[in-house]
Amino acid sequence: MDRNPEGVKYIPVIQKVMVGCYIIMFAKEEHREKMSVIRKVKVKTGFSGMTGNKGSVAVRFNFENTSFSFLNSHLESGQNAQAERMEHVRQIFNDTFNDFSVCQTQEKCFHDYKCFFGDMNFRIDLPNFEVRDLIDKKNYNRL
Repeated sequence: MDRNPEGVKYIPVIQKVMVGCYIIMFAKEEHREKMSVIRKVKVKTGFSGMTGNKGSVAVRFNFENTSFSFLNSHLESGQNAQAERMEHVRQIFNDTFNDFSVCQTQEKCFHDYKCFFGDMNFRIDLPNFEVRDLIDKKNYNRL
């Protein structure tokens, strides 16, 4: 891979694809040897788990003595699908990385740092001015 203007070389380490979800991890070439237990997984939640149009793709790794996981999700859309979205979030967390031998106990696989991101499709059914006012007042529970 080419070097950026500062001369640092980044290399692709791992990637996972599922229909509209994609995740790729790059690392500085000099840090690659400090990475271990690199894994990837996808969790399908679309049409009762039969299709990959909704769900998540994830990567996990250890960097020296610290573990990380990154989950890119695409959840069900629609104003009335909040319960379904929350169930899919639970399914994603339950099904991601639980089958790997990196888990030390019967508990869910623990990571020092987890980053969950993507198109969550949650909606706030309030006028724009009210949303901005609630944010200014730090009234996040109302949102």
